[in-house]
Amino acid sequence: MRCKSIIAAFTVIAIAGMASSCSRQGKDADPNVLLPEITLGSFVDTQTPLSEIIGDYRLIPLETTDESLIGGRTNKIIKKDGHIFVRSNNEVLMFGENGNFQDKLSRVGGGPEEYESIFDYDIVPEYNEIWVSSNSGIVRYEYPSMEFSGTIPLKFFANSFKYLGNDTFIAYTPEDIVYKVVSMDGKVLNEYFEKDLANSTTFPVQFVRIDNCIATQLGDSNSAVCYVTDSASFKIKDILSPKNDQLATTEINRKYYDLYGYFDFTSKVRQDYSTVCWFRKIGDQALVFMLNPGDERSIVIDNGSTVKEYKVWPEDKNVIKNDICDTPDVPYIVTFGSCDSDDSFIFILPNDDEEANPTLLEVKKLK
Repeated sequence: MRCKSIIAAFTVIAIAGMASSCSRQGKDADPNVLLPEITLGSFVDTQTPLSEIIGDYRLIPLETTDESLIGGRTNKIIKKDGHIFVRSNNEVLMFGENGNFQDKLSRVGGGPEEYESIFDYDIVPEYNEIWVSSNSGIVRYEYPSMEFSGTIPLKFFANSFKYLGNDTFIAYTPEDIVYKVVSMDGKVLNEYFEKDLANSTTFPVQFVRIDNCIATQLGDSNSAVCYVTDSASFKIKDILSPKNDQLATTEINRKYYDLYGYFDFTSKVRQDYSTVCWFRKIGDQALVFMLNPGDERSIVIDNGSTVKEYKVWPEDKNVIKNDICDTPDVPYIVTFGSCDSDDSFIFILPNDDEEANPTLLEVKKLK
């Protein structure tokens, strides 16, 4: 990327950002809410070292070589199967667990074993494969060899997708019915949700695993389309409790869309309401990045017992002091939205050297 590219991705999507200390709701938590324990309302108002917020962490410098330079503005990062994968324009770079560069998938072209461009990618350890979504469907390559292993033909574009297991994947499409569950032969097994331009957004990581759901947010609203893996069915759930009445909803988005039109309604919503930007959950711990009126941004940290919210932007209101490494204080703390891992939260730390790859901060525990 050079680290500015990752920061640019943060700016493009995040500009597109409240929680308090509170008691747990426990067994009475609403099953129709993905993160029911998080209640918005007040901020931590004292400067807090990052080391007092995170624990069990490590720094992973991604090796910089002529072959491994990371470029582009949507650098989706996946840590899985003992490797770190990074999208770099129309390539996927593969690093070892400690950041050493190993190889890259670079097969752009019009041939039968190539892809025209990368819409999205996913890692499928079940087959030791990288799957790339392109014009011709899902193109599959083995890793670490990067050899072509087949194509899944599609009658639509999969703008984003995620492998579900059992030889199926979920796709986010521009079709009239947006979300589709698809088999390995390209057959649509299930589909859900009529296209809604007031509640449509593409993220670096479109699909997020929350317990037994694969969730994808509806625009800037507090709602997510969830594919419930246990029942193989779709359902709409709230991300945070609707008791947080300052949050934008799908209905508010539609109202503002009708009033202001496609190009202006999002900025108008953000003037009046708080919006959920990115969210992740690992075990009983969760992170949420919020965009708040006045262009204030904050990060909500649920460590499994308490919930706290910290302002991180504007810079003069940032209360989290990075005391674990030399990197600017903002906006690294919200870059977890570009990263996907089954067992940790990952943040992207910019470097002073614009020609160097970034360092990743992997966190297994929130304090």
